[in-house]
Amino acid sequence: DGDRVGYMRTMPGLGLDCALWLHQHEVAAVATDTNAVEVIPFEDPQVPLPFHMVAIRDMGLTLGEMFDLDALAHACAEDGHYDFLF
Repeated sequence: DGDRVGYMRTMPGLGLDCALWLHQHEVAAVATDTNAVEVIPFEDPQVPLPFHMVAIRDMGLTLGEMFDLDALAHACAEDGHYDFLF
């Protein structure tokens, strides 16, 4: 609706506990259809983008933001194949 500030105020996403899980499971990349990948508001209001700091800086994890995954999900469901090279 054009309310950019409102849009950025709250967003589902990944938190720091998830960063640990991703590291333990040797995940190489994360892609989401949100604009930040991580949960907003941030877990600690004094630390902006904490997931980014841990994921990119400390883990070297690739983050993909604002992906439109609907067509991919539909194609996977249609042919029953959920593995692919991106």
